[in-house]
Amino acid sequence: MSATPPPGYRTQSEDTSYEVEQMLFERWRSMDPAEKAALVGAASVALQDLTMAGLEQRLPAASRRELELRALALMYGKEIVRDLLGIEVPDESVRFA
Repeated sequence: MSATPPPGYRTQSEDTSYEVEQMLFERWRSMDPAEKAALVGAASVALQDLTMAGLEQRLPAASRRELELRALALMYGKEIVRDLLGIEVPDESVRFA
């Protein structure tokens, strides 16, 4: 592994060195599909948890169902929620009835 990046190369993140990024890429290449799926699954669950926590903080009086519908709208878009569930998700300033 070369410690010097090719000319014009930029790392995926500004705070990650070329050497560390190459180590990360090598680790990903060495993982089997089940390991990769487990990482993606864990990241997905963490994102859902953070989304719900943020909504709970911003909307403390909201019901669990309202929070779940708002989370779906944030993750997939209000149009998807409307088209699949027939529910209009209002802006956060508007409370569900």
